[in-house]
Order: sequence, then structure tokens, then C-alpha cells
Amino acid sequence: MKVAIHQPNAFPWLGYFHKVKQADVFVFLDDAAFSKGSYTNRVKIMTPRGVEWLTIPIKTAGKLGQPICETQMAEGWEDKLLGKLEGAYRNAPQVQPVFSAICDHVDAVREGASLADWNTRMVLWAMRRMGVIPGTAHLLDYTEEFYVSSKMDQVRGTSTERLISICQAFNADTYLSGSGGHNYQDEEAFASAGIKLEYTSFTHPVYPQPSKTFVSGLSVLDMLFNCDEEERAKVLQCL
Repeated sequence: MKVAIHQPNAFPWLGYFHKVKQADVFVFLDDAAFSKGSYTNRVKIMTPRGVEWLTIPIKTAGKLGQPICETQMAEGWEDKLLGKLEGAYRNAPQVQPVFSAICDHVDAVREGASLADWNTRMVLWAMRRMGVIPGTAHLLDYTEEFYVSSKMDQVRGTSTERLISICQAFNADTYLSGSGGHNYQDEEAFASAGIKLEYTSFTHPVYPQPSKTFVSGLSVLDMLFNCDEEERAKVLQCL
């Protein structure tokens, strides 16, 4: 059993979905502390002016280190998000179906949704549209392969201890980490718990973009706006 765990990021890059696809179980770490300037509320997209940040504005933190699942989006976040995307991708090949789907999801969560609620919803939607998981693009449901940490009563601790606890909840023998985990994870703690620590190795696929030189590392939205079903299938094979 291989488990991957990650914060629910905002429209993440394709490497995020590679990590999901390589795991047997994926857990959204929605009770991790919100960090200003992190990918939990911003991601890079391509605009007519070049690469820019797409940012979801949030309300001022009520307390230091509040969980992502308790972080609320600021008033007017919907118009700012949709306006930025419309300006960036108005001429993209798949603008109609993708923008329409995002608008539908915005309408469904205008009132009371946390940043974690929104991000998780849109990650699952992107996975359905890409073919990572089956289902319709407008349906939000958790399958047996996806969980949220705030709803797992049996987990404990923080940092590495919490990751190990989540793995133990599934009797996992392997934890799949992003390559950046080398910098902060306690590898000896995983070994002591009898859990193999495995790091992802991701090669970014190239897909159609209007720019002359391909730009990697952008939001999954860049791929979805630019790729038809056949092109999305080719990207999926690379994940």
C-alpha cells in the first residue's frame, strides 16, 4: 500500500497529479497550517503578457498558523478569479467547456466554503477531466482512494509524525513524497516506523501552448485550456 499526502493546492501543476496517480491512496492534508505566499492560494498561469500569478484572495488570518480548512476566501474572490482566467485564456482552444465548468463550481461554493473546500473540489474536477479518475466533471464525491486529513480522527502529531500516523491509518508500507521532501522530512523516523520513503521522479510533458517556447510548471488549467481530449490523453500517459 502506497500513500501520498499533500496540501490541497490551488489548481496545482501537473507534478501534483503525477503524485496522485502513482499512489494507491491520496490524502488532502487540509488541516496543515496555511502559509502566506504558498501554492495553497496561488499558482502560475500564462497570460497574453507572459507568466503571471493567479491568486485566490483570502481573509486576514484569524490566528497564526490557522489550518487551511479554516481559511476563508475574501469577499469578491469569485470575480477576481474568473476575471483573471477569462483575460488569460479567452482565445484558448478549450475556453468554452473549461471556463463554463469553473463557473459552475464557483456558483456551487459562493457561500461559506473554505479555501480547502474549493481547492479540493477543483483538484478532483481536474482529475476527472484529465481522466486520472472516472466520473463527470461536475460531480464532487470522494472515492475510496481519496481522503481529507481533518476528517481522520485516528491521526496525530505534526510534521513527519503526522505523515507517519496517516500512513499507519491505512497500514501503508510506503510513503510517496515529492522530491522536495528531502529538505525537511525525518527519514529515520519513517524507517523506525517500518515505512519505506519513496520520492517521485517527474518529467514534465510538453503540450500545445500559444507561446513559441514551452513553459513548464504552470497550473493544470493551462493544459486544460489548451488541450483537447486526444492531447489530454497524451499528457495522462506521462503522469
